[in-house]
Amino acid sequence: MAETYWNNKGKYSKKYNELIKKLVPERGEAQTNIGLLLQCCRDLYIEYYDNDNVNLYENVGEPTYIYTCRVCDGSGEDEYGCPCPYCDGKGETYEYDRCVTDKFQHCIDYINLWSILVRNNKGKQLTEHVSKLYDQLIKDTYTTDSYKMYEDLYERLIDYVMELVLDEKTELENALKIGLNNETKSIDN
Repeated sequence: MAETYWNNKGKYSKKYNELIKKLVPERGEAQTNIGLLLQCCRDLYIEYYDNDNVNLYENVGEPTYIYTCRVCDGSGEDEYGCPCPYCDGKGETYEYDRCVTDKFQHCIDYINLWSILVRNNKGKQLTEHVSKLYDQLIKDTYTTDSYKMYEDLYERLIDYVMELVLDEKTELENALKIGLNNETKSIDN
């Protein structure tokens, strides 16, 4: 495995883990803006690494296409005569229009808000990166090559956010005062 935050070898893993432990609760929502920013990154990251983004989407409307199940060839049964686990014994699978769930859309929007409020090159890089990640999520084209691409997108997301948090603390605090609120608890304590 490459050097990732997942295996604690990401570019800023040590400080990232410290800040997550300090600012992001095990349950519930972080109580500081920086904590919430990190929580949003962590939630997106974990959803990808734990679940391959399965919970990131929800189906919308009626099926747009019906396929014969590729696992049971439409019989509805597996090789042992049990209901096919892929199609739940129906013999067909369905394709729906999909959208990002409210929880993860909130995470993307919150990270994007920060990237816009920090008006410097790092904020611009994060804005462009969030846009690229979102475009890929909407396309949702999983192939063998796309797993490496998604891994890179999520790794860079945390890199960019950590660069803002660590290198641009003053800019972040100004953004808090201007656009979010005046809560500026120090991340160094």
